[in-house]
Amino acid sequence: MAFFNLTGATANRAVSSNSGVGNAVATQNNPNLTLSGLVWLTLNTSFTGKDSLVTQLAVGNGTSPANIFTDPNVANGSVATGAASTGFFNTAGTPFTDQTSGPNANQFVLRELSYQFPIFETASLVVGPRVNFYKYFDGNRFIYPWNTTFNSINSTVLTDAKRGAGAIFLTPLGKQFDFKVGFLAESNEFLGGARTAADPGQGIFGGNNALTAELGYKPSDAFKLRLIYSRTNLRNNNGCVGGAGAQPSLNGIACGVVTGGFGSLVNGQSDVFVANFDWLLSKGFGLFGRYGYSSTNLNQVGGSVGSVSTQTFQVGAAFPDLFKEGAQAMLSFSMPYKFTDGNNLLVSGKGDGGTQYDLELSYIYPISKNISLVPSLYAIFNPNNFSSNPTIFVGNLQAVFSF
Repeated sequence: MAFFNLTGATANRAVSSNSGVGNAVATQNNPNLTLSGLVWLTLNTSFTGKDSLVTQLAVGNGTSPANIFTDPNVANGSVATGAASTGFFNTAGTPFTDQTSGPNANQFVLRELSYQFPIFETASLVVGPRVNFYKYFDGNRFIYPWNTTFNSINSTVLTDAKRGAGAIFLTPLGKQFDFKVGFLAESNEFLGGARTAADPGQGIFGGNNALTAELGYKPSDAFKLRLIYSRTNLRNNNGCVGGAGAQPSLNGIACGVVTGGFGSLVNGQSDVFVANFDWLLSKGFGLFGRYGYSSTNLNQVGGSVGSVSTQTFQVGAAFPDLFKEGAQAMLSFSMPYKFTDGNNLLVSGKGDGGTQYDLELSYIYPISKNISLVPSLYAIFNPNNFSSNPTIFVGNLQAVFSF
């Protein structure tokens, strides 16, 4: 697939965010309009007709203009690389496909390499050095990568190791239930080879990793409920746990080197609970939603320094085949990050105590079997969790080419 993104973002005054030491800084200027591209080239190979070897290459060059309001590094003309001052990089109205494919723009990376094969009579196993989390957990029939933001593509409290080395077991449980369980050790293409399962200094169990299970209930083709639990182990990064590129369960939230007498962090452990449903009430109308809660314990050499609790929700409506067969309109309202406990441990991300809310509106219009246009509009209220911030408006027009 190939995505062309024409994206703009604006706010009527300066937008505050947190610096790396917790102080508020403000972005004074609106970003320019951008035109970017992203390509996912997927190769499927089968040896028996029942198995599948998936190799996916990706290349992209996008940095969404919305990021100028969330990260002072971007506002100053550089791209965040995992040490984002606020840790909110790609979380305030950034279209999911308006991104690079790795640490450098216009550079091909291996996004997925996995092998799925049947075991027993009805179950299957997926193994590989880079398994794609999105394909197996926290799915939603109305959410597509090309009509939504990073905050909507899956629950914001689930593991950030979206690609990892490991295995996933999938099996039906009768006619109405299915079960998935997987272990992923971080193998993140955005880290440039650092902190991955291929590094002997960390390996499969020494770095960031997650054990995730999902129970699905589908009484009919119109309704699906998913209950998800994930246990995540977090490795420290220069004395911090969390932050862009290193934040399972604290997705995008810089949490570490805490003030108030605490020193560098050694590691953390997260327990994450998510409920997710989609419901097609009629041929042209559906509802969806999810709720997530996470508790992350943070440790230094002397023991635990406390925990950070986070909750999130999303509710939305979808209108399949609106005006044309194969089209879909989608309206979504979400709360990406609400810190319910442990604010005193955050270096950044808590803002001034406000709560960010995202409103999304998109429409997928198929021009042909292989080409679609997707206009989207996003409104971000209280961005960066500052109640004093103005609303950010983001507009995106995508051309999607399927092949």
